[in-house]
Amino acid sequence: MKRLGQWTGPVIIVNTAGFYDGLLQFMRHSVEERFMGRNHLNMWSVVDEPEQILEAIGNAKAWDQDALQFANVTTANA
Repeated sequence: MKRLGQWTGPVIIVNTAGFYDGLLQFMRHSVEERFMGRNHLNMWSVVDEPEQILEAIGNAKAWDQDALQFANVTTANA
C-alpha cells in the first residue's frame, strides 16, 4: 500500500535478533534487480527493539501523496 501511495504513514520493522534480516536483504536485492527504485528503500524504518518504535515513528522520513509518481521503476528512479 505504501509503494502505491495508498498509505503515507510510517512503517516500522522491528528486527529483534535479526528476525527480518532476510526480508531486508531481499528488499535491497529488489532494488539491485530494478524491481524497485532506490527511493523505495525509504518506505520503512528498522529498529532492533520494540522500545524504539515511538522514536522511529517520530523520525520516519516523509512519504507524501506523490509516491504514485515513482511507483514504477524507471532509470530516473533507480
